Amino acid sequence: MYFSEKVRIASLRQKQNLTLKEVAHVLAGKVELLLGADTFLLEEGDSVHIPSGINHKWTNVGETMVRVIFAITPPTF
Repeated sequence: MYFSEKVRIASLRQKQNLTLKEVAHVLAGKVELLLGADTFLLEEGDSVHIPSGINHKWTNVGETMVRVIFAITPPTF
């Protein structure tokens, strides 16, 4: 899955994966990740593991487009 966000302060809705394992890598831009009760600022080159069962939300907090690539298992398609 690939996430690209052009609009400043736009975000993906908060979601919870009950059985999925997810890893994300920031290709460009700055993104804020709300992961459970913790907030992280991720920039180009940063990666994160999102454990199963944890609510999370992505928000573009920079002035440029954000590009994030995800690896998710098992596949959801």
